[in-house]
Amino acid sequence: MADPTPDHEKRKPYRSDEVTRLLAACRTPRERAFVLLGADAGLRVAEVAALTWKAVDIQAGDLQVRSGKGGKTQTVALTPRCAAALDDLEGKHAGPVFPSTQHGSGGITARRIQAIFARLCELAGVRRLGYHALRHSAGTRLYESTRDLHVVARHLRHATLDTTRVYAHLADGDYRAAVDKLAEANGKQ
Repeated sequence: MADPTPDHEKRKPYRSDEVTRLLAACRTPRERAFVLLGADAGLRVAEVAALTWKAVDIQAGDLQVRSGKGGKTQTVALTPRCAAALDDLEGKHAGPVFPSTQHGSGGITARRIQAIFARLCELAGVRRLGYHALRHSAGTRLYESTRDLHVVARHLRHATLDTTRVYAHLADGDYRAAVDKLAEANGKQ
């Protein structure tokens, strides 16, 4: 039996004010970069964990992401604040952007990022939807500002527009405004 819950109801994004509160709760440049790589660049937690300095070009304002889904490498444009957050990090070299703070020379784990993010949600007083909801925030805000599913699909690296359509659901305010315009158009006849 098909799930009657619409996809957009299952994929709640963080609101802009919640992202602002999360950023205010960050105590380190690393935490700020974690939040912005999800909320602006739309990276998945595993992509953040796997990010290396070799893939980051702060001057160009982009980075190369090797997706866990499909394994292909794609370019992601960075917002100025996301590029600045990465530029504020220490130890820019060929290794991981987020080295493990535990013993060992590898990068941080996705699980550790999720734990840090859960603590940030608590500090910020933001309902915890999980790290992936930052990606949904990026997609939702990008769609709201452009109304272009192709741009959203490109930024989030979706293989098909069907995956991206969840970001096009109309907010109640958008729906009401559209109906009001219909009423205005009917009044002119």
